[in-house]
Amino acid sequence: MSDVSAQQHLLPVVVFLTMMTIGLELKLKQFYELLKSPRVPLLGSLIHTFTFPVVALVVIMVLQLLRLSPGEATTIGILLIAACPSGGFSNILTMIARANLALSIVLTAVSTLFSLVTVPLLLFGFGYLVVELRGPVEIPVDSVLLQLAFLVFMPIVIGMTITARFDWFSAEQVTRMQKLAQTMLYLVVGLMIAENWGTMKSGFIDALPLSLLLCFVNISACFGLSRATGLNPEDAVALRKRGADAIQVSSHGGRQLDSGLSPVHALKSVRAALGPEFPVFYDSGLRSGEDVLKVLALGADFAFFGRPLQFSIAARRQQGLREYWNSVKTELSVAMAMVGLTRISDIGPDAIIEGADPAAAPAAAGT
Repeated sequence: MSDVSAQQHLLPVVVFLTMMTIGLELKLKQFYELLKSPRVPLLGSLIHTFTFPVVALVVIMVLQLLRLSPGEATTIGILLIAACPSGGFSNILTMIARANLALSIVLTAVSTLFSLVTVPLLLFGFGYLVVELRGPVEIPVDSVLLQLAFLVFMPIVIGMTITARFDWFSAEQVTRMQKLAQTMLYLVVGLMIAENWGTMKSGFIDALPLSLLLCFVNISACFGLSRATGLNPEDAVALRKRGADAIQVSSHGGRQLDSGLSPVHALKSVRAALGPEFPVFYDSGLRSGEDVLKVLALGADFAFFGRPLQFSIAARRQQGLREYWNSVKTELSVAMAMVGLTRISDIGPDAIIEGADPAAAPAAAGT
């Protein structure tokens, strides 16, 4: 009986199971929302594919200018890794970080498909720096597509199907299964290091500082690019990581700064950062049913009124409140009809025109 290899036999199984637990918390709607707003996945894919190769090339060239160039083997290894897509393992890291899983899976799929073209081009370019990388590059297309299918798509689809059709597991049970899968992954990685330590130890000490430097520079570059392109995660992501069950986007009465950012302008980026499933509440400046339509289209799950309700009660007490609320419902119904919608659950980004000022009615003033 042949020996069992952690890398060849155990790792694919554990990755498959981990990706399936990721699929348990995903819904088809999340991918549909990404496709309706392709700017984020498109820019993310470009950043995801090209930032690391550029960063690796720049760092190595700077080190060469400073006469601190790493060894030839280390340089070749780094450039080879930089030219290749991150693969399914990045989705597992996204799960551990509790970030946007649907977006991560889309980026993985797109960058893997891109790699059939980008890897040969990048290695051709790197060949001008390292002679050993010159020459024809053969990409195992069948192997790449099979890995993408069996280690990403298939387990994700199985997990999503289990959740959609059978609803066997609660959110707490899914979280426990994901943590168990993470633990199994850590053990397998430990076994892989132990198996290959004889080969790794000679270059480990030399490569570790450069690897840490590359990771730091790459993360900083990606963060800067995401901020520059409007893909910044906002403070809402930090709140979610600290256990918040929902986020409320609000100016808190508009008492702080006359020129502060209107909450309605922040709403779309907050929704993009948190993903389609995390509850987002909105208040500030809502006055009509049409305003409600706008903020729901920008990503809010619930819209809250403040001052108009107080004014209505002050004017006619209970009757004033009832009349105002009926007016809001009528305005919302008319606004939905005007954009061709019959259900609130159907309100999405296509209900408003990109580039128009969504804050025309929900003013920057407070609730």
